[in-house]
Amino acid sequence: MKGKILLSLLITLTIASIQFGQVITSGDTLFISGGTMSGGQNAGLLEGTINADTTAGGARVNPNRVYALYYGEVYYQETNINVTNPTGVLNIVGVNKIDPNYKANTGSSANNGATLPIILIQPSGGVDVPANVLYGSLNIQNVHWQVMEMDGTLQNELFYLGTQNKLAQSLTINNSLFEFSNIDLFDATNESGAIGGWPNGAKFKITNSYFRTQDDYFFRFPLVDNGFNYASLFGLSCAVSAT
Repeated sequence: MKGKILLSLLITLTIASIQFGQVITSGDTLFISGGTMSGGQNAGLLEGTINADTTAGGARVNPNRVYALYYGEVYYQETNINVTNPTGVLNIVGVNKIDPNYKANTGSSANNGATLPIILIQPSGGVDVPANVLYGSLNIQNVHWQVMEMDGTLQNELFYLGTQNKLAQSLTINNSLFEFSNIDLFDATNESGAIGGWPNGAKFKITNSYFRTQDDYFFRFPLVDNGFNYASLFGLSCAVSAT
């Protein structure tokens, strides 16, 4: 009997360790495992981890949490990211799996030759994946995000951006690649269908990044003609291409 109990305990612990190994917590960072292009392992884990990282009352466990994705891995997104975090920053950062703690919070591009983590949007059952929704600031570093869904559907927006309590927000992008956007990547306006935008001031910093096949707008910033104002706009070593 003791042997059976011990064997059962070992099996349980093994299964638990495998499940836990998909998302590893270290300080203020959650390291999320992806998979391969053909295997699709851990599909939905990215947005599932981000959306569920809340207290029982719905507040973010850590408003400035870093969600680290591994270089060389593929992340299939099956539903949208939906986060209310007006006092914090949603950080999605690619990191080196060999040394995952290496500058995870600053978005180091030291990847030992591996490719950026790739996010692919995968609809299920013929239902399109809605645009991501964020009330708060956004920081994306070292990520390759393909906006067109895997069935060829073009997304109109990658992120709808909003705020609460009249707080100013910020968008930071570094060392990243975005492909196949139909209209907007980051919609921070109050146009019909959006979520109110950033009318109370915003900062935009985009560096060392490439935006490919932008059919319409690179970004829709909250501009003066929308009755909005932004605090600053900074871009360095970036490219936009329609090919």
